[in-house]
Amino acid sequence: MASIIQGYEYDIFISYRQKDNKHDSWVSEFVTQLKDELEATFKEDISVYFDINPHDGLLETHDVSDSLKEKLKCLVFIPIISQTYCDPKSFAWEHEFKAFVELASYDQFGLKVKLPNGNIANRILPVQIHDLDSDDKALFENELGGVLRAIEFIYKEAGVNRPLRANEENPARNLNQTFYRNQVNKAANAIKEILYSIIKPQKAESQIVNRNITSQGVKSVPARKNFRFRPVIGIIAIVLVIIVFSTKTIISKDKQTNSIIVLPFSTQDSTQQYFAEGITIDVITELTKVKNLSTLSWNTSATYTNSKKPLKDIANERGVSYVITGILQRDKQNIRVNVELVSPETGKSLWAQRWDEELKYVFDIQKQIAKDVAMQLGVKLSLEESTKLDRYSTRNFEAYDLFLKARAESRKFLYNTNHGHLSNNLLDDALEIDPDFPQALTLRANNLMEIAWKEGLDPIETAVKVKEDLNKSLMLDQNYSDTYIVLGIANYFLEWDFQEANKNLGKGWELSNYGEASITQCFCGVIEFNLAKGDYLKALNVINKVEEIDPEFPYSSVQRVQIYANLKDTVSIKKLLSSFSGPGSVKAFLYYQLGDYDEAIKGFLTGNTNDLEITPYLASSYFKAGMTEKCDSIVNQLIIRSNHERNIDFQLAIIYSAMGDRQKALMWYMSAYQKHDVGITSTLFNTNLKLIVNEPEVQNILREIGIIDDPAGGM
Repeated sequence: MASIIQGYEYDIFISYRQKDNKHDSWVSEFVTQLKDELEATFKEDISVYFDINPHDGLLETHDVSDSLKEKLKCLVFIPIISQTYCDPKSFAWEHEFKAFVELASYDQFGLKVKLPNGNIANRILPVQIHDLDSDDKALFENELGGVLRAIEFIYKEAGVNRPLRANEENPARNLNQTFYRNQVNKAANAIKEILYSIIKPQKAESQIVNRNITSQGVKSVPARKNFRFRPVIGIIAIVLVIIVFSTKTIISKDKQTNSIIVLPFSTQDSTQQYFAEGITIDVITELTKVKNLSTLSWNTSATYTNSKKPLKDIANERGVSYVITGILQRDKQNIRVNVELVSPETGKSLWAQRWDEELKYVFDIQKQIAKDVAMQLGVKLSLEESTKLDRYSTRNFEAYDLFLKARAESRKFLYNTNHGHLSNNLLDDALEIDPDFPQALTLRANNLMEIAWKEGLDPIETAVKVKEDLNKSLMLDQNYSDTYIVLGIANYFLEWDFQEANKNLGKGWELSNYGEASITQCFCGVIEFNLAKGDYLKALNVINKVEEIDPEFPYSSVQRVQIYANLKDTVSIKKLLSSFSGPGSVKAFLYYQLGDYDEAIKGFLTGNTNDLEITPYLASSYFKAGMTEKCDSIVNQLIIRSNHERNIDFQLAIIYSAMGDRQKALMWYMSAYQKHDVGITSTLFNTNLKLIVNEPEVQNILREIGIIDDPAGGM
């Protein structure tokens, strides 16, 4: 029987390993059931090629080019994905699967086809009968060029990994809650969508599809029938744009050329702002795992939230080649995303698409985006990059949604510690649903450290709780850079263990690719650690790398000015001040180091004056500006607080040192050490402490905790 399309040999080609058919003829039974289902699904007669000889496809001695090439000229290719299929030495893999990818990529329809709803489907429709090892899964996805999303015929039970049978003895015990008959029906429906998309082609793939999202509710999003079982490439890319070659532009593999800014995805529902931002952040994170793509950080993208600025101006400001925009809508089950890639130089839309998907596939979508972008830019993923992109922190959408809310709250932490508590409450709920969620564990640990600092919690008790989360996170994902960085900060900040801090911060920095970490402020720990050791050159190198991918992160400016102040480089501080556009409370530190205390006071007062990072410098500014009564008022309040709060004594040491009172500064410093005040680690680079830093008592403390190595150390 010929194909329904003239010039093709078959409509469907079944590829499998004979090992999977010997025991109980599972493949033969599946093909029989599928043919019957196709009879009931199509008005036309659908032809299926299925070779039942006892070899993998054709005999090894046959001429593959002559015998198989014509049979492979089919419309839909169905590989039976088993524990043995992904084997480069097998005939089915090399001469059927890989051969079809090559043939279909260059025939008249291409490997991908556009479905009636505008989504893109792959003509390879995997049927999976076993859970795969991670290496096999990565191998398949690398050849496929996308995430494996198969129609699963897998029976799951504790300790069981086998094909789902047509007549199960105990179907209720199947953890997948799938039924053979339904899965066959889904396969037939997926085939129907692909074939009818070919028979009734949509507009040419090269034409720009530009649909406008209306203001009506998300109820208009059509539910996707049998969505889970559709082919992989194309349909899972919901959030980001696939970058397409311009016919007038040659795209090189140079990192500076392949530069991207992903603008914050917009949503008409203000209650979903956290979700739109969260998706944008995670897409950026996935893209930064590809070394030959240069993607700016979320902090930089966030400055353009609701911006009306022309895209060309944005691209020129940030020095990027491509701008990606998106519009997002969602309801309880579905998500709609319109995305567009724009050439900022011409203002031309290079590519646009709309996806209507189920929410639970958002994880696969984010992974596929980075792979598609890399492919379109001609960047071949290394094995390391493919492995990174194949890691999932969670597959539970409810837990993920709570995590996005928690992360949104944690970004407000700078202004109010209540946001840190709210963030951790949400993370507690997320981890109740999915206890094995590395990102949630690491963010909770990071929040707790910030709370400990701002609210004066016991550092040793805090370190125990923090490390419990972080050690579990590392057990789940040994390559998650944020976890190492947060652990290093805990070693340094809470435990005063500089050796462990150096090891973990170094590991996190190595894994981060300077931009992968979603907790960007963690890099401040790397910088501050080097400042604490007096290694200003290394600290500056880290700052430069952080600002390369996160130009808008304000804390790097504070740390940069601390270096300049220690080097007495006022010229660089003035230059930094002239271009600084961050919060006024951060800008105040620059004025303070320049001796402009009136401006410093104005800036500090725009922030939270109870914040221990601001309070001592506000008091010192009052004193140096001649407003001694206001300084004394802050000092008296801090002395009262020191009776029942931690981390206060070190702040008093800073103030008294700035006031020139050596005796009281030293007294409060020694008290801070006895209380294990976390600020002690910043002694060397805190210019306010220069009055007492060379005192024998201070030098002994610095040697004891490992900041300096010899009695001559100091400022």
